[in-house]
Amino acid sequence: YGMSVEDYMANTLSQYGYAADEIDLFARVQAKMSHLQNEYVESHLDELFTPMHKENNGRTVSHILVKMADAKNPTDAEMATVKAIEKDLETMKFEEVAKKYADKGDTSSAQNGGYLGYMDKTTGYVKSFLDTALSLKAGERSEWVKESNSSYNGWHMIVVHETDKDKILNDEKAKDSVYSAIATANPDLTTKFIKEAADKLDIKYGNEEVEKHVADIFAGKKD
Repeated sequence: YGMSVEDYMANTLSQYGYAADEIDLFARVQAKMSHLQNEYVESHLDELFTPMHKENNGRTVSHILVKMADAKNPTDAEMATVKAIEKDLETMKFEEVAKKYADKGDTSSAQNGGYLGYMDKTTGYVKSFLDTALSLKAGERSEWVKESNSSYNGWHMIVVHETDKDKILNDEKAKDSVYSAIATANPDLTTKFIKEAADKLDIKYGNEEVEKHVADIFAGKKD
């Protein structure tokens, strides 16, 4: 980013109101905020997740990606990988094949068996991937989905694991992605869980002006 690590960190911290030497404090506050958010989501999980899952066609998915120089014109070597994957899928589990070919595509998810977790129609995947994943039923696997964009070129194969709300919620592997999707779908979540925590503590502000200011923040009238 055209600056040293130290300068970049100091610049980023300042955007959150912290001095350059307060990174430990910043990390502790973020950890506490994450804990509060997870507690709030867990205690309101059904009311937060049910309408979102129903409206946005939620599901859990995995994929195998073979990156290519040009998805529209694969090389002989790239096609050899495609054929090898197809052959292995005849006798191996999807996640085993994804791990085997981790160096050929999306290594971050491939090391986890290609598992991407929860997604729905609002997830920021490329349109070809999104449309295909949303068209599949639980347990179905797609044909190769070809994608060429400014970020990458390649072929995807997609598996949908679950579309059932309760089964998704009972899948421990999906937990982080479900919580992340809930946070994205609820931009006022931070205000809600801080207000709930403050109400439980029965905080007294001792100043009408401060109390009104805080009330306005919780009501969404101020940042």
